[in-house]
Amino acid sequence: MIPRSKLDTARLCLWSCLSASALSAPKAHSQTTVWSQSNDNTTIVQGSAACLNNPDGITDNSFWRLYDPLACGVNDDFEVRSVTYAVETATATAGSQLIEVVLHADPSPGAPGPTSTLSRLGSAWQPVSNATAGAQTFVTQHFTPAIVVPAGTLLAVEVRAFDGQPQGDLFLIGSNTLGETPPDSSFISATDCGIDEPVPTASIGFPVHFIIDLEVSALPPGSGTHDTMCLGQPNSLGSVANIQLGGSTTVAGPVLANVSGGVPGQFGYFISGPNPGSYVIPPSSSGLLCIDTPQFRYNSPSAQHIFQFDPAGNSQAIAVGGPSVLEVDGSFAPVPAVAVGESRAFQAWYRDGPTSNFSDSVVVTFGAAGRNLTWSGDAAFIPPPTDTFGIAFGINDLVDILPDGDLPITISHTLTNTGTDAIPAGYLIEMSVVRWTFLVVAGQAAFVEGDPTVHTHFQCTQIGPALVPGESAVITFTLGDASCPINTPPATSSTSMDCGMYQVTFSADTGMTVAETNEQDNDGRRFFFVPSDVQAINIATTRDPNNDPNVWVVGQTVEPFAPGYPAAGGVATTHRFNVTTVPAGASLWVNAISPRMGALAGNVGTMTPGPFAQMVNAPQVYDYTVDIPNPGFAGPCNGIFPPLWPADAVTYLEPVNSKITVISADGCAIAQKSALVNVVHECFSP
Repeated sequence: MIPRSKLDTARLCLWSCLSASALSAPKAHSQTTVWSQSNDNTTIVQGSAACLNNPDGITDNSFWRLYDPLACGVNDDFEVRSVTYAVETATATAGSQLIEVVLHADPSPGAPGPTSTLSRLGSAWQPVSNATAGAQTFVTQHFTPAIVVPAGTLLAVEVRAFDGQPQGDLFLIGSNTLGETPPDSSFISATDCGIDEPVPTASIGFPVHFIIDLEVSALPPGSGTHDTMCLGQPNSLGSVANIQLGGSTTVAGPVLANVSGGVPGQFGYFISGPNPGSYVIPPSSSGLLCIDTPQFRYNSPSAQHIFQFDPAGNSQAIAVGGPSVLEVDGSFAPVPAVAVGESRAFQAWYRDGPTSNFSDSVVVTFGAAGRNLTWSGDAAFIPPPTDTFGIAFGINDLVDILPDGDLPITISHTLTNTGTDAIPAGYLIEMSVVRWTFLVVAGQAAFVEGDPTVHTHFQCTQIGPALVPGESAVITFTLGDASCPINTPPATSSTSMDCGMYQVTFSADTGMTVAETNEQDNDGRRFFFVPSDVQAINIATTRDPNNDPNVWVVGQTVEPFAPGYPAAGGVATTHRFNVTTVPAGASLWVNAISPRMGALAGNVGTMTPGPFAQMVNAPQVYDYTVDIPNPGFAGPCNGIFPPLWPADAVTYLEPVNSKITVISADGCAIAQKSALVNVVHECFSP
């Protein structure tokens, strides 16, 4: 948190409808401005509104504002780069508490909501350090990449404080009574106080005006647009799947696609086409197909097309995780190349138990390619990592595990000009390394992003090289050398890095000197972990410890045989994890992604003991079990789950995955093991 008076005033202009042209005028580079509904957004007056349970602390509260771009004459897409909110009071037993900022698309004017109708555009959260009333403090939550708001969208902004009663935490958002435009535009919701939906603060007897500002910018010309055309239908869990598109909206592509609100464990893929608006419910489906013929399917198992919903209902590309990569340049043969100015609709199809469903449909209008800097592949480290895996615990990305933190450490990343025009040398490249904090809040443990003003251990720069179209250059920084020294503090040593989680971010053209077709892919990030040199976690694996019948151990996997329909299935205990620590008996956080469900037979993987995540003391033993209640199928074989089951197949190896992640109580030691079970299915055609 920093005093508002120290913010960059060159970028802090009080945005109103009179300056809406700042978002509508075409620019070679997007300039940012602050959109504020507060008549005075620098003065915090004590006496804000919140649902509290004295003396225990704050309940789950959400503080809202609703922004209407059309009312201010903004008719184009724009992006939100950050949200700044005022803090009147923040006290937490741990010294900080997690505050989340969420951007929603609101289908109706007035107060935000009802919340069940809102569509999440994006979110981020960070720990807010303790602050005393009267300190005039502000928090800026950055979004990387920036969140694109489609034209005509009512934008509901939510600042959420979680239940702090178990720890006695308190949070009051900063406010004043100095006026706001439009009037009564501050809203609050808090279920514990009977306020299930956002209502104006004045309606509950607290006519205060929350200070919640947006840092916004126009999209650069030629970057393309996207609009939601139809909404998804509720699935078997009562949720609605929503598609989120990122990546490039130029003809070079690719489009990066995610889906939220799905059914955990189920598979799906993406559909595209130039003709949106058919609005039909296909046979054996409970969803609405919103793309007319021709329809192009992104369903290659070898590409990053097919996804599976994780336990939170978010899509993860199979094998690699993260978003699905949808080519639009013709490199994926079944999908023809898109033309400049052409619009295509995108929609996700997914399994939902015995039926199927669809997400909402989003239409993208593609712009021309030109100069475009983007980071290719993954960052590379010297010395090389000892392992790489996804850990959860607040990190939704892969993490490289380094052998130690001794300096120097070399980090390289490949920068590519994916556009059609040459880029001259002279632009600025920056690399920052920020340490993340391991926190326990309300019984949940997670790594959270450290405040860059406090936790940046390295901040390094160099001049970017000239790149012709398609050319790449390896950008290298050496942590600890004269050009990239470690910052002490926050680091405690000038010769080695402290143990824990770090995020390295490569940023191209930070001085905004290159006019690009897509400014949203200039940042490339990677997580890496520096292990402790005095503690360690070991996980030993025993495969098929019970010698179950019809189970084969094949290399590093096991294969339980599922006989053909209508024969009954069985239960196979296939993996046992033995967790020990050095020194012995250490306190640990254990997390297991379980159950994981297969697409064909509803195979359920369970881990015992549970539940997860939980704090335990080593040693611990965990068994991963696969239950096969109804493994076989009557034909035709190619009608089970195309395209995964080939038309001429008699048997099919279905992978069912689970993994266990263990982290020390101080976040300085980590280990992970995966369980891969290949269920052997039979299929009998009649």
